[in-house]
Amino acid sequence: MQRRGIGHRCPVRRSHHNSPTGSAPRIGPGLSRHPESQELTRELVERIEAPLVLDADGLNAFEGRGGVRRAHGPLILTPHY
Repeated sequence: MQRRGIGHRCPVRRSHHNSPTGSAPRIGPGLSRHPESQELTRELVERIEAPLVLDADGLNAFEGRGGVRRAHGPLILTPHY
């Protein structure tokens, strides 16, 4: 998955967490603050129905937007300080 402005990094990785399948998509590690990357992150969080891990870099896409909103599926947040 590559879109202009994202470079060669895919914002979605697989993580092994407590999910029915033993893994969950993880969004954020190494993700930039580029506007298109942040837009893609918000779109993926909204569309992915599986359990999802949102890492600190992925959380940046929701900064100033009133928080993360998700209509379905478990969401695991892993912010850093």
